[in-house]
Amino acid sequence: MMTKRRKGILWGLWVLVVLCSLTACSSKSEGQTGASPEEAMIHYLSEERQTQVAQEELETMIFGSFQRGKEDRQYYLLKDHQDIGGEASYCAYILKVTPERDDSYRCEKVAADVGMGAVDAQKSAAEGERSAGWEFPVDDFRIYIGRILDSEYQPYFEGKKLQTDAEGFFFYHTTEEDTEPEFRYR
Repeated sequence: MMTKRRKGILWGLWVLVVLCSLTACSSKSEGQTGASPEEAMIHYLSEERQTQVAQEELETMIFGSFQRGKEDRQYYLLKDHQDIGGEASYCAYILKVTPERDDSYRCEKVAADVGMGAVDAQKSAAEGERSAGWEFPVDDFRIYIGRILDSEYQPYFEGKKLQTDAEGFFFYHTTEEDTEPEFRYR
């Protein structure tokens, strides 16, 4: 026969096991994991986007990255081709990679996909537009992703020249709302 003391100890252990299980389940975050940031992104692309990419392809998809915050959050800006209405178009999205306690990395998308090819670059440049861009709120800051439409101009933000890739994509991040890049003649 069990004594009250043993019943109390068993009851306490059972409650402890249940609480630990609930804590472990609720602390699991979204996204895909990998042994390196690149592996986590490749796993994310495979599982969430059903896109198989090799390391070399991933490097060409990334058009920007930066680190932010105390938790070593690394943000990657990727572009990919999508077929929209029979026409090839660029699509951009933002991934966040964070280190996990077990020396792995977790990758998750933090902003919606944006179709970047919907703008007719020649027509827009002829009409005087220099770029097309989109601003995304992410965590405690904002990311602006743009594409140069007129190659005669260079984008700048807060007086600093912004890097552009071969297709004219550029980005910057800020804590300010409703910011716009400036453009200077090359």
